[in-house]
Formats: sequence, C-alpha cells, structure tokens
Amino acid sequence: MIIKIFSTKGGATSAVNYFLSKKDHKGNLREVKPEILRGDAQYTKDLDGLTKKYAHQIVSGVISFRDNETLTPEQKEKLLDDFEETFIGSEMKEKVNSFFVEHYDKGNLEIHFVINRVAIMENGKHKHFNPFPPGHEKLANSFVALKNEEYGFEQIEEKAILKTKYTDAERKAIRSGRHNFENLNTKLELDKAMREMVKSGEVKNREELIDILKSSGHTLSRIGDDYISIKNDNGRNMRFRGGIYAHNEGKDYQDIIDLFKEKSKTKTYCRKATLKTYREEMSKRVSFNSKRYQVSDNPLGYKPLPIVKVDNRPSPISNPKVSDGKIEFEQHSQSTNKNQLTSNASPVMRSSAKERLSDALAELANARTPTETAKAQKAVAIAKALVEREHADNKLKLDRSYEATMPKLH
Repeated sequence: MIIKIFSTKGGATSAVNYFLSKKDHKGNLREVKPEILRGDAQYTKDLDGLTKKYAHQIVSGVISFRDNETLTPEQKEKLLDDFEETFIGSEMKEKVNSFFVEHYDKGNLEIHFVINRVAIMENGKHKHFNPFPPGHEKLANSFVALKNEEYGFEQIEEKAILKTKYTDAERKAIRSGRHNFENLNTKLELDKAMREMVKSGEVKNREELIDILKSSGHTLSRIGDDYISIKNDNGRNMRFRGGIYAHNEGKDYQDIIDLFKEKSKTKTYCRKATLKTYREEMSKRVSFNSKRYQVSDNPLGYKPLPIVKVDNRPSPISNPKVSDGKIEFEQHSQSTNKNQLTSNASPVMRSSAKERLSDALAELANARTPTETAKAQKAVAIAKALVEREHADNKLKLDRSYEATMPKLH
C-alpha cells in the first residue's frame, strides 16, 4: 500500500467526474464499475463555489495496493477512518469534506480520494485548509508503514536509484501517449541516451555528464543542486531533475549505486521508530490546527493495532479479533453476541442513522443562508452514507441469523 498525491489544478468537479467515469485515463471502458466508498459526489463538486477564490481548491490522490493486497469491507472502513483522523483531524473532519471512490479496473485495488481545501466553521465562515501541506511526507510515509504492518503487507522499498524525476503532468502524458507537450518526446529521448551512457560507464559522474551535453551542442541555461536545464530555441527550456542530473555530493555514479545497495541490505522496518515519527508529526499537525481553526484534534491520531500476522484474504463474514496476541474469527459482528445469533430473535436494527438523516434534512429545509445550506448539505451527505452503511450491516446480520437457524443438511 502506498499513498500518492496528484498535481491537480482547478476544482473538484473534474476529479469527481473522472473517479466515476465509465472510462479510464486512456479512454478505455473500465472493466469494473467505480464504487463510492464514502462521501457525496454532488456536494463535493458544489463546494467548488466556496474554493474558487483559492489558488489550490482540492487535494486529489490515491491509496494504491499491489495486486496481491486486498482488504475486507471492515478494513476499508477503518482505513478511511484512520486516514481522515490522520490527514484531516478527529474534529476537523466534521468541517472538511472528503470523497472516496474504489477502482479495480487496473487489476488491483485503488481508493481514489478528493478533499476540498476548505474548512466550514461553526460561525458560518470558511477558511482554507490543506490536508497535505509542504513537509507532509514524514507523516504520510509513517502512516503507510504502520498500515502495511497492520495488514501484513510488504513495506514500500525504494528499488530504483538515480531515477530522473518527472512532474505528475509529464508522467500522466507519458502513460497516455497523447499530450501537447512540445518537447516531452525530445526530453525522453535525451534522458534515455544519457542514462545509457551512465549505465555503460562512459559517463562516470555529473561533471562528465555536463561536459558531454556541452560537447554535443547543448546550451545549459541553468545548473542547480538537483537539476540541469537545457536551453531550447523552439520553446520552454527542458529541465532534468534528480537522478544523474543532481549534484549527489559530487560522487561518482557507481559509488552512489554501491552505497544504495549496501544500505538496502541493512535497512529494515522499525515499528518503534516509525510510531515515534508518526506521533511527532501528528503533534505538529494538531498544534497548527488548534491555533488556526480552534479545534482539539486527537494528538495521537489513530491508534495502530498490535503486531499480529493475519491471513488477509477477504472473508465476507469473518472479522479478526485480537486477544492476547492471537487471532480469533467470529461469525458475527461486534455488536451481536453468539447467543443472539443462535436464537430465533431477529438482530437489533439500529435507527440512529435514520434519525440523524431526518435531523439533517430538517436543518437543510430551515437553512436561510448559503453557508447554512452548505453545512446542512454536508450533514445530509454524511447521514445518507451512514444510513446506507447501517442498512448493509443490518442486512448482513439478518443473513447471518438465518444461516445460524437453518438446519444443516447431511
């Protein structure tokens, strides 16, 4: 599992439309229909009206899983809960809208998300909010590592060294094969040629790389610590960032590769250190939110589960329960005990979600200002999602109760 943040311009409308589109980014029909996991599509798009004055209106990204990584419905719900607790906040999530959609069209699970970068305050005012501010990587990486441990997934390891960095827009254009970048193909060809020379040993370090570029007739417009820009007479200059184009402390490429391989052998995941980093970064986030938004988010974020090894294959009627370091599987939900299942009584059907929806609809009907309407719309969307979730839970309970009372055929 890994979290990727997209470089996005504009509002939520285009992102939501793509998430729910029948076609993928290449224009091909999706084999599996997208499924909304949480949030309201229309309300998410409507919030563009509040964020249009901001330079950045949304954060859009994806929680991506390997082909062999799967989650049960219960694990997905907890993942989204913990995601919101971490990157939005335990109290801030009541003020900030988020929208999650499940994709399976690439053969692996992907949970796409869009978060409107606005916090709707109790006084009707709204403030800009950024769930992934500059420097968020430490918090995101520690969250991902803890989650991978919880689900029994392999930790993310950097397998490539001296890799050229392309922008999100460039990577998207490369994947699609259709783009309007005038010099992208030229940039790709030159980058490939330079990396082949490094691979063959013909170019041993950045100093020699610069000499080769100059002797080949290229004019270098700028040389930075982690990039080299090449002048282009037919348009914008081409910037090559990271990898072989970075300064790398003046070391030879082979020395960098050898050092990377050596570190890879000894680098191991440390739960204690990761948890320490997570809590330190959460403390900073909560402190900022407290000052700017006057909220009291939980400074510990979500509570990671104890270390356990589980068979993570999806099971529609089994929930792992941790007890004394062992895993036990129960054929019922946490709110229903064994005696209830084996009796003739029907499972208890909760109505709190419907009551919440009724209250939210009343609030929407009585809204008098745009701000009150927006706040009420969000409450309605959340309540609808809770009603749907409650309905699914109750149906599952009912099905299980029937299974428990059905006579076994021999």
